Amino acid sequence: QTALPRRLNTRTTKKIVEFTGAPSKQSVDSLHSTNAETLLNQLSVRKRPLRDYFTDPQHHELVELILRMLEFSPARRISVE
Repeated sequence: QTALPRRLNTRTTKKIVEFTGAPSKQSVDSLHSTNAETLLNQLSVRKRPLRDYFTDPQHHELVELILRMLEFSPARRISVE
């Protein structure tokens, strides 16, 4: 069960997909959640790459870090360790 209201989860997920693009089938399967799979299959979002928001070349590493934190697959997502 999620701690956040479904509306917020859907809005947040839509924003992440906007930045990262739709996750691969493998990434969705790695979540082991039929609710997540249903939500992701229902989304219709136009991708707008995060790099469009950070155009300064100095922000390249920042963008890469954010994208790694937004990774759908927990196994591929960056961690503190």
